[in-house]
Amino acid sequence: LGLAACMVKTWTVKSKGRKATYLRREPTQDHSTANVVKLVKNGDTVTGEFMYIRRASREVGFIKVRHLEPQHGSSYRVRNADSSATTLVRKQPNEALGESNTVCYAAEGELVSGEFLFVKHKEEKRGGYMKLGHLRPKKGEERDPAAALAAFD
Repeated sequence: LGLAACMVKTWTVKSKGRKATYLRREPTQDHSTANVVKLVKNGDTVTGEFMYIRRASREVGFIKVRHLEPQHGSSYRVRNADSSATTLVRKQPNEALGESNTVCYAAEGELVSGEFLFVKHKEEKRGGYMKLGHLRPKKGEERDPAAALAAFD
């Protein structure tokens, strides 16, 4: 079931072996001061539901995490939680629908890659990106805790 089993919007920061996790301006490995908004301590909560993904066609955009099933590493299979044959890939990590926020549609079962979730932390207005591997569903927000947590092990 993996991530598709949960409707998580609130996450707890939990980085193994570190006391904090980078909140980045851009979804890249760069952790220089130019790309780091701030460090977020383990145990703090962030909110977010849009994963930054890349398709095999090289198109990039955002898909709600509930429509993604973890495979291995940074690979995910598109599994639409609403049983649709396609899933919207958005230009921006927000609910806006329509052509102005549409990159394309990913097919059911398509493999995509991604590791960064767009999140907001406390009074941070702009938001930023955190590695999904450093986040855990906040207790009480997941439908199936075992399945949700298994996705990160």
